[in-house]
This record gives sequence, C-alpha cells and structure tokens, in this order.
Amino acid sequence: MKHHGIIFGILVLCLTLQAFAELPVPEGTIRFPDKPSFGVIIHNTGNEKALESIGVSWVRLEFPWSGMEKEKRGQYFFTDRDRYVEGYTSKGMNILGLLVWHSYCNALYPEDPKSDADFDTAVEGFAKFAGACARQYKGKVALWEIGNEPECFPVGGVNQPRRYTKLARAVAKAIRQVDDTVAVGAVSAAWMDRDFIERCMKLGLLKDGTIDVVTFHGYHRATLLPESGLAEDVAWLREQVRANAPAGKKVIVVDSERGYEVRPFLSPKSWSSWRNLVYSESEQAAYLARHFLEEIFLGIEISCWYKDMNDDFALFVGNGSRLRPMGHVYRNMTALFDTNPKQMLNRDFQAHLVDLPDNIVDPNSFLKVKSYVRTYVKDEKPDGKKLIVALWNPVEAFDGKILQTRQRIGENYYEAWRAVSEEDHVEVPVQIKLGPVKSESVAQAYVYDLSATDPAKRQTPLKLNFKDDQAVTDTLNIGPMPTVIVLELKP
Repeated sequence: MKHHGIIFGILVLCLTLQAFAELPVPEGTIRFPDKPSFGVIIHNTGNEKALESIGVSWVRLEFPWSGMEKEKRGQYFFTDRDRYVEGYTSKGMNILGLLVWHSYCNALYPEDPKSDADFDTAVEGFAKFAGACARQYKGKVALWEIGNEPECFPVGGVNQPRRYTKLARAVAKAIRQVDDTVAVGAVSAAWMDRDFIERCMKLGLLKDGTIDVVTFHGYHRATLLPESGLAEDVAWLREQVRANAPAGKKVIVVDSERGYEVRPFLSPKSWSSWRNLVYSESEQAAYLARHFLEEIFLGIEISCWYKDMNDDFALFVGNGSRLRPMGHVYRNMTALFDTNPKQMLNRDFQAHLVDLPDNIVDPNSFLKVKSYVRTYVKDEKPDGKKLIVALWNPVEAFDGKILQTRQRIGENYYEAWRAVSEEDHVEVPVQIKLGPVKSESVAQAYVYDLSATDPAKRQTPLKLNFKDDQAVTDTLNIGPMPTVIVLELKP
C-alpha cells in the first residue's frame, strides 16, 4: 500500500508554510480598500446591466486617442465616453481608463514619428489628451493606465524603453497637473519582458513619484496553466518597484488583462499564443478560477479578465444572451471573494493535507492549496470570519480526456489527447486539516461550488471532525477545477 504520507510528505510541509508563514509580501499599502479585484476588459460598451449581474467590480475601458481628438489639435470628443463612464459608475463599478497610445492620431500628428523631434511632438499631444481626459472624468475614473502592451504595439517606437519611459512620465505629469488624487498606472507589459521593464525602471519610470501602479498582463505564463510562474513574476516585479520607487512612495502591482480562448478540438495552436488557447469550456472555466484564486492569494488588487462578450474569449455568449461556464464561475467567485485581496490574506489559520492510506502511486503533480480569510466588522468590532480554502490538481484533463503529448512543429503546437484511465488519477482523494479552530466557533461549513449555474445551489454542507483545536474534513476528490471549502466562524 502506498500512502499520501509518502507521496505528499514534502508537500504537506510546503502547504503548511504556504498557507501560514510563506505568504506573499504585498506592497505595504492598500490602494483601493474594500474594492474586490474582479475586473473585465470592455469590448462591447453599454453592457453595464449584464456585468452588474455577475458582480464585476472593475471595467477596463478604452479612451482611444484617434477616436477622441479628430478634427483639430486640442479638440476632444467626450460624448461616447461620457455615456459609458456614467453607465458603469452608476452600477457601482470602478473605471480603469486605458489611454490608448496605439490608437495613434495620424491625422493631426507626425504619421510615423521615427525622429526624436516628431516623437516629442506626438508625446506632447498625447499628454495633453490624457490631461483633458483626467479633467473630464475627475472623480469618475479610479485609475488611468498609460498605453497597452508597448512591446507588442510599438507605435512610435515605444517598444524601446527610452521612448516608453518618456511617454509615460509626460502623461503621468499631465494627469497629475489636473488631478492629484487619481491613481496613474504604467507599463502594461503583455509578456513580462523583464529586460524591457527593468530598463524602464532604471531610466527613471517611477523616479518623480507620479506613477502609483505598475500594470502587467497575466498572459505570460511558463505553461498553459494560469498559476505557473505567476508568484515568481509578481515577486520579481514588486522587487523592481521597491528598488526604483522614491523613498516612501508605495506603488502597487496589478494585472490589467488575462484570458483564454476556446478553439476547435485538436486544431493547431500558434507558437506565439498557445499558452492562451484551450479546447473546452470546462478547461477555460477552471483556468479562470485558478487565475483569480492565485492572484487573490498574492494580494493583487485588480485582475481584469479578457473579455466581456461576443467571441470565444468572452464571459458571455453573444451580446449578453447567455453566460459561458466560466461566466458562472466568475459570478460565483465575486459573491465569495467580496473585498480587496489584501484584506483576505490568511495569517490566522493553517491548512494542510492529512495522510491517507490509498493505492495512488503517482498523483500527477503536487496539489495546489490556497487559503484566505474574510473578516466582517460591525460597530468597529470583528463580527465573524470566513476561512476559505481552495484546492486543485494541476493536471491537464477535462471532459473525460487527458493531454497525452504536446509538440511544436514549425510555428504551431500540436496536441494529442486520450480518454482518462483509472491510472491517471485526475481526481485525488484528500482530507484537509484546518486550525486552530474549535467546534463551537464554527457556525457552518460547506463546499462552495464554483461551477453552480444556480446561485441558490452553491453550498453543500461539509462534515468536520474536531480534535485538539483542529478540524478535519471528510474525504474530498480534488480535480483540475478548484474545490472550495468555507468555514463560517463566529466572532
């Protein structure tokens, strides 16, 4: 007989530390207190009712330069953006305003600003545009982001760190001159290009203290799995910020774009984008859950999903006509993780696996375990807590199939999938030990179904066994879609 004690011997120690001692080190400040992290990229404006129905907290809304400064320099057309900003804010959503440099204003500025003089002219125009937007939407836009993926959209050569740094500092200064309270974000890196980011930092991107947020996009993962390498990337980025921000200036890191597209089963996946392509809505839904669970655990204050509606990346099928499976997962997660991630860091409880005798020789990989604490306050005193624990098995297996091979041939990746066998152990039986917690302190315990299509049926009672200030769950089968358990604790 094999035992989880052998298989998971190192893992149990790692999970204990991960849930208690080895918490990530956020930036030491909460920029957006009480605001949940769940955002979405807007490609179909005017859909505030649909987004409100699934609990969206942030919308990343584009402010296109060429679409708003059209007839002569310094004349801006705000009518469309006025309507959309009002629509989203009226539903309680926060606006992340993307100032779209790559929507370049060709008609009014040097068409191809290769020379430094032409680039400076364009930067001056874009900075004035940004300042005008900041003035128009003061108190309505919570965060301005300067450009989108400059290393992928190199209009005007902003894939050169020197040029992007010049652009970002000029825009941030222009925004600050009209609104010294709004948050300003920069970088917006698509692929966590460390050389590009580090050079921007050394060129003084953060030097004058006008930038409050460094944005990145979660597409850059080591593998297809959403959590792969994410903690390392975020830790590195935060270290860059700490090393380059002015003394006393707190700059946070947020993820302003991430998503997965569903493709026809077994179709080739381009080398440049295979880490963003999946073959089933089940896989897409599981990866959305794991993306948000990982980033909430890391204390990322904003995470924007790509995207809202109308294609195979979208939370909704069509123009809001039906939720995809991942749309249901999104809605269920927003209901549970309903505050700023930095206000849910677990420093009070441990969560780790129990040794279980079984016949599993190879559980495929280490199970992932993340834990969170949601504290409720009434009359300035604690009014109970929720201890939330999420577990998943990071094996690529969905809808009765498991990945057999993935091979690059030329510019494409090709995958072979086969039927799951009993020896694959896609679902691993485990029990979880939680503590310190006493029986009398638990108001209720349940499994929270992230995939539920009916919000009234998200909770299934969970039996706990108590001994020595520890609670042990019944056996749960952990697969690629996260299993979430919740203990509601009395004050």
